Amino acid sequence: MEKILILGGGPAGCVSALHLTRLGYHVDLVTEERSAEFVEGLSARVVEGLTSAGCERAVDYLQAPVPRISSWNGATSAANTEQILNRKDFDAALLADARAAGVSITIGQAQEVQAGPNGCRVQVVTSSGARRAMHGRYLLEARGRRAPRARAVAMRGQPGFALSRRFENCPDLPSGTWVASFPEGWAWFAGTDRAAGTLQIVVDGTQGSLAPLPKLADMFSGLVGQIPEVRPCLGDNARAVGPIIVRECTPFLHSEPIIDGVVRVGDASFGADNLSGHGIFEAVGAGMAIAPVLNTILQRPQDTALAQGFYETRARNAFLGHARVGRDFYRSEERWSDRPFWRNRCSWPDDEPAHPMPSNDVPRVQILPVIENDFIERREVVITANQARGVRFVDGTPLVPLIDLIGELGRLPDNEAAGRHLGRRLDDCTIALDWLRAQNILGPEGLTVSASQLRDNGSFH
Repeated sequence: MEKILILGGGPAGCVSALHLTRLGYHVDLVTEERSAEFVEGLSARVVEGLTSAGCERAVDYLQAPVPRISSWNGATSAANTEQILNRKDFDAALLADARAAGVSITIGQAQEVQAGPNGCRVQVVTSSGARRAMHGRYLLEARGRRAPRARAVAMRGQPGFALSRRFENCPDLPSGTWVASFPEGWAWFAGTDRAAGTLQIVVDGTQGSLAPLPKLADMFSGLVGQIPEVRPCLGDNARAVGPIIVRECTPFLHSEPIIDGVVRVGDASFGADNLSGHGIFEAVGAGMAIAPVLNTILQRPQDTALAQGFYETRARNAFLGHARVGRDFYRSEERWSDRPFWRNRCSWPDDEPAHPMPSNDVPRVQILPVIENDFIERREVVITANQARGVRFVDGTPLVPLIDLIGELGRLPDNEAAGRHLGRRLDDCTIALDWLRAQNILGPEGLTVSASQLRDNGSFH
């Protein structure tokens, strides 16, 4: 099998390596040792994704969920939870998962990257100072926002910086995390150890907005003074420890996620606004998707355009979805809508709804690219007003074959017929049947619209 080179040992790189190795590819992963320690919060969806990806050690590393308090637009709520992690330790657990799966890992810095349709070559300076050339059929760029972008950016949001600093001696530290808005941006605080925590402040990133390094600590202190929610977390005697970590967090979508033997995954492909909180989730999902995409390109070159189009559409849809959710959060903070940070984020990327409202439009059946048996295949899916990407399975039941069977029989099948045609007893199709009823495809007397009409309503071919 072909050799694949991966640059970057975070969630996108490690999950990609895991899945490509399981498909039989030899994977060489090159990653630099993470020096700065910073903290992030994970939603339950990320944990589910890591579990599905087979990242057992990374999942075992995670701590119990803690409450997440939000102070936004003058109201305080505690509706969600998240799991706090130290990215340095978390990435080490991901690398351990990749190594256990058979991935070859090199700690070092990639230099002189050359890639093209016929293969790639990377010069690596290892942690011991040795230089070695590494070759592969494809190169996966998974170094996140540190990956070179050149000018190939299809969309770019409002520039921003995330400033993080650790605090100690916080005896009254509340359990959990909180997010709060203030005139110049928003902040997130997480208690990480006993009487210690990390504060991250997201501010405008236009040219000249960030203080020079000698004055950065004064700027950070000034921002802290504008956020009243910080005071009960830090107390009166909190002590700042270590440097301020500055990370660029401008949302962007790369225009060429697959080109000339290079595939971008995770934050190298697109970077979402920090407010969406789904960076790791999307990195894990992209890592799981890129394995069948590359497998299709390498094993079925005649389907290269299909696989590439699937991946590019997936990245664009995910990026726009998170951008619109972030826009709606910014719009919901009405107290400072005239301030530059908020005004510039309330109208980007567009005015399209983040979640389309269900309508009375008749659903339709279309042929779209999907992942099946580790390849990208063209398959029939059901498109609805709020499922524009299409739904093929519900709880393991194939929807279009179920619709066809009901249409052919003129009624619900019995367990024997369902098992013969669907590979599942009708008793196991309850959730799928309920879904069809919710979409007004299935009524008390059978289908509300025939299978042929569903296809006529779409661009079935």
